[in-house]
Amino acid sequence: MFGGGNPGTRSAPAAEADPQAADLRPRISRRDEAWRQRIAEALCKTRGNISAAARALRVHRTEVCRLMRYHGLTAERASTPGE
Repeated sequence: MFGGGNPGTRSAPAAEADPQAADLRPRISRRDEAWRQRIAEALCKTRGNISAAARALRVHRTEVCRLMRYHGLTAERASTPGE
């Protein structure tokens, strides 16, 4: 095969070689109340613009839409302060 070595074997990426080095940040469920608050704040700052809120949250727009449905948020309600 290409590159020499034993056929059928591949070198593992660093994350697979050391599972603890993969991601040291704590995992937070996106269905947590903290995410509801983050989404509401992002929508408020972007005046209900879901695409801009998704960019601010660094998630895909469809994920924001799914989370909005889960948390019962709408772009109109979340875009007003105090909601």
